[in-house]
Formats: sequence, structure tokens, C-alpha cells
Amino acid sequence: HSLDNFGLDFQCRRCDNTIMTERAVKIATVIEILATMNVPESRIFLSRTNIRWMLRNLRVQHNDHPDIDRLMSLLKELHKS
Repeated sequence: HSLDNFGLDFQCRRCDNTIMTERAVKIATVIEILATMNVPESRIFLSRTNIRWMLRNLRVQHNDHPDIDRLMSLLKELHKS
């Protein structure tokens, strides 16, 4: 998957070095994990609707994935924010 498909709509703050916001770090981690899964193209964009869909459906096919618990936790946090 290309990163353009993931709905990266976050802003980074700048200090001496570029610092990613906490939300941006979560999004980047979610993207890394999703890249190792079979997710429909129409669900890759990280909209609220697609995050809800992922929370309901990703465990069905990926319950044995080593990062599924971490992914679910991050998706829940993103959904709340």
C-alpha cells in the first residue's frame, strides 16, 4: 500500500528537530501494521467510518497476527480522538 492511501491528515509541531505529534505516531504505527495485513482498498483510508469498520472486522481474518492487540488499541485511541 502507498502511504497516500491512508488519509494522513495530521500536523507536526517543529522544535529544533521535527517532532511527530502523538496522533501522528499512532497513525504511522497503524499504517505499518496494516501494511502487513489483507485490508480492502476501500477501507485503507483512516476515516472515522473505516476505523470503526476495522475495529469490528480485522480480528476476523487477522486474529493470529502478532500485532493485532496493539493495532486494536491504537485504532480505539484514534477513534476517540
